[in-house]
Amino acid sequence: VNFDLKNINNDDQVNIVTPSNWSKTGFLNAGINDKKITVIPHGIDEKIFFPLSKIQKKLFRDKLKIKKDDFLISSIGAMTKNKGIEYLIIAYCILKKKYKNLKLVLKDQNNLYNRTGLDCINRVKKTKYSNLVNNNCLKDILLISTNLNVNSLNQLYNSSNCYVSSYMAEGFNLTPLEASACGTPIVITKGGSTDDYFNKKLGLQIESKLLKVKDKNMLEPNVDSIVASIEKIITKPDQYGGESASRYITDNFSWNKIVHKLYKLLIR
Repeated sequence: VNFDLKNINNDDQVNIVTPSNWSKTGFLNAGINDKKITVIPHGIDEKIFFPLSKIQKKLFRDKLKIKKDDFLISSIGAMTKNKGIEYLIIAYCILKKKYKNLKLVLKDQNNLYNRTGLDCINRVKKTKYSNLVNNNCLKDILLISTNLNVNSLNQLYNSSNCYVSSYMAEGFNLTPLEASACGTPIVITKGGSTDDYFNKKLGLQIESKLLKVKDKNMLEPNVDSIVASIEKIITKPDQYGGESASRYITDNFSWNKIVHKLYKLLIR
């Protein structure tokens, strides 16, 4: 739908619903009146994303050839620049020197965006961190480009010891919410859209710096902060995620609750 954003302020019948305060800021910067904008987050279906038993997790890890003592980091996304996957790969390679049992799985959406996890690895090779990307690091990076159904996604989240989203800009960022619903500890960029739903019981936040890229706001995740955050979860895994994290998400971000908020907005 094409429309002039400036005309919204003069139309009593039009209001904007957006999923995060980060996204709302974009509308405010475009000149939209604050009273015209309502923030209602996305949610999760607790019948799809939920904690699995240890046996179920082991079966899926066995499929991926992940051993019992391996620490598996996962990340799912379009692999576009805003996802910040390169920062995660750099942090992973740094940690791999110390933790030999570390493994990384990147699930891209090559069928939609024609970008793969390998593209991200190749971009890191062109940076000052290129020396980190060696065979020892690469051999334990698993790339998934095939489509996964929701059951397999739930298994992937559950089978991971940590889910990382070192994003630069997101309208909402749903995958960490889904991972948290599964009880998986998350590490996410601080200062962006995920601030709206982050809770300390879910995991840790990555320190970042706000950048102005032309007329857009972006975040630059701090690599040292990613490394430190993942290492905290490696050394103290029981302090993050788990049943309390899953319950927090379902209590506050189930689609049933989110739709109810939208319904109240529509009938007022």
